[in-house]
Amino acid sequence: MFLPQLPQQETKKIEIEIKIAEKTRLVKNLRNWAIYTGCFSGGLFLAFLPRLNPGLWIFYGIALISIVGYLIAVKPVDATEESLSLRRLAGLAVIISVIGGHWDGMILFASKPILVANSVLPLWIAAISLVGIVIILLFISILLWRMADDKSQQNPFK
Repeated sequence: MFLPQLPQQETKKIEIEIKIAEKTRLVKNLRNWAIYTGCFSGGLFLAFLPRLNPGLWIFYGIALISIVGYLIAVKPVDATEESLSLRRLAGLAVIISVIGGHWDGMILFASKPILVANSVLPLWIAAISLVGIVIILLFISILLWRMADDKSQQNPFK
């Protein structure tokens, strides 16, 4: 009726270290750079198309929105960390190519003077100041929201 307890065997977990060869790492890095440069050059090509033919602004806008929309909306099936990283890298390349393709227009637009309270400032100074003020106000509102939600007794405002 009562059987003696048998000694239980300890299961040993075997940890296997996988060492990636230098050639494999080099091939992965080259593939990442190839994808980045391909997306960057494709985006730069799209950015320069409207300069060749001004009627292509519509095509450029549709192509850019389609690329960014695809990268944001379509979720890859069985995504690995590497494939998600490559998607982010492709999106970054497209954004940088847009900036690279229109840098002269951005400089002209950013240096455009704007009247702010009897002062004439470049637009980029006014924009950075406005963004800074919005970030500070958001930080204060989030801080106050968390303090109001705090259920503990550490909140000095309750």
